[in-house]
Amino acid sequence: MLSNKPENHFLQKLLARIAQRCPGGRLPSTYLVFDTETGGTDLYSDRILEFGFCFVIDNVVKEKMSFLVKRPRDFVITEGAFKAHGITHELLEREGVEPLQAFT
Repeated sequence: MLSNKPENHFLQKLLARIAQRCPGGRLPSTYLVFDTETGGTDLYSDRILEFGFCFVIDNVVKEKMSFLVKRPRDFVITEGAFKAHGITHELLEREGVEPLQAFT
């Protein structure tokens, strides 16, 4: 069960909407959630800045992990993307991993 933190309220609403599309209107007890944060919304030029997943078994989060992905300094993180996730080049440089390491 999720706590009453504000960020979990959003997640609970999202999971409820997803459940409506599942057989019987309920989420299965075991599932995998992927999440990405990107530098913008252009499918051809923007890249993934963060990749994460959460593995739920019997309605309990068993494993979760995320990676920040380094990008060249000349890669543009749009203002809208920054407002959504707060990821900066400084954060990517300090805590990110190389793309090959993140996605293999």
